[in-house]
Amino acid sequence: MALPKRQSALVNEIAKKYGSVIDLKKSPAVLVEILRNYGRVLDPDPGGGTGGVSPTSIAVAGPPPAPPPTVKPDEASSDVMLSDVMRAVLNVQRDINSINKTLAQKNVKGTR
Repeated sequence: MALPKRQSALVNEIAKKYGSVIDLKKSPAVLVEILRNYGRVLDPDPGGGTGGVSPTSIAVAGPPPAPPPTVKPDEASSDVMLSDVMRAVLNVQRDINSINKTLAQKNVKGTR
C-alpha cells in the first residue's frame, strides 16, 4: 500500500537521518528519539487555524541555513588574518632561536 505524499516524505527524511534499517535491539533509543522528534508531525490538522506555517513543518524542516560571511577575505579590514598571525609566530620563533644561540655561546664561554 502506497503512503500519502506527506507520510512518504517523512519516512524518507527519517531514513536519511537514521538509516533505512533500525535495529531496536542494538539501539532502542533511536526509536524514542524518532518519536520525540517526529511524533506530532502526522497529527491531524485541527483546522480553522490562523494561517501561516504550522509548528510541525518548522520542526521537520530544521534550522535555516547559516548566513554567508559578512567580510570577504580580499576586503581590507581591521580583523587579524591568518597570514598576520603566522608572520608574528615566525618573528617570535626567530627571536627565540636568537636567544637560544646567545645563551649557548655564553654557556660555552663560561665553561672555559
